[in-house]
Amino acid sequence: MIFSFLGLSKPASKVSDALMKIVKEYRMKMSGANSPLNPGGVYVPNLEICTGFASSSNMAVYMNVNDLIRKSDIIFVFLPDATLKSLQKTFRRYDIKGKIFCHFSPEYDAETLDFGSDNTYVSILVPAIKKNGALDFSYGIITQGYGERYNEFLGAIETLGIKVKCLNSDEKCLYQGAVSIMKNVPKLAVESSRKLAKSVLGSDCDIVKLFDDVKNSGEYILSSNSPCEKGDTDYIDLQKKLMKSMGLEDSQVFYAALLLAKGLDAASDSSQTIKDIAKSIIRKL
Repeated sequence: MIFSFLGLSKPASKVSDALMKIVKEYRMKMSGANSPLNPGGVYVPNLEICTGFASSSNMAVYMNVNDLIRKSDIIFVFLPDATLKSLQKTFRRYDIKGKIFCHFSPEYDAETLDFGSDNTYVSILVPAIKKNGALDFSYGIITQGYGERYNEFLGAIETLGIKVKCLNSDEKCLYQGAVSIMKNVPKLAVESSRKLAKSVLGSDCDIVKLFDDVKNSGEYILSSNSPCEKGDTDYIDLQKKLMKSMGLEDSQVFYAALLLAKGLDAASDSSQTIKDIAKSIIRKL
């Protein structure tokens, strides 16, 4: 399958660079055999950025979106969250039947890129930490998606040696809560965030180990700010509701602390007990 990149931001380039490295290593290991994923090209309105990235990654330069779609099986969309929904009108002008569309927004699910029932849509999260000045992507990726070619896409990714954990929308939402807690109150919330992640991912998932490694050797890296950090109250309310329904009281407490630390009104409907404990946590930060 041919994959291409639509739009590139600075954080996104770290993810795309990592994917290109994995594909190149796979080809070398297979002694020239065809990879399940092969680079196509890149399109960015800024021609200088586009040609610079394409040159460094040995990818083609597409002069318009239509060329990129026509020559690709998988389109990795690296665009700002606010732009994703507007793509529906743009893409429906082209022949997109059977294509696989992927985005990397922590905020939106795969449904955001739904341009019609004949395609496959995937939301991808890439957990990574910085070790010795370099990003470590070895924990695998998280996907949430659907469509006729979803399993084919997952199989191609796993063939490259990338571990994949598939979540539904609610599970992805809870995982994002664990990430937000870890990222914003790491000194006090390692066990809480790890417990929340483990309840979502399962104890045998390598991504759970990342939460231990963050404490010991690195800083958690996100491709962009989480919905909580953006102050998305609807998403925050959903995270709180899911934590409560699962009886994750310690996660509720640390999440409330996180919200209070950021001055978000979304913490106001927490119980008085949770708010009191959360305030005492903040005083220790």
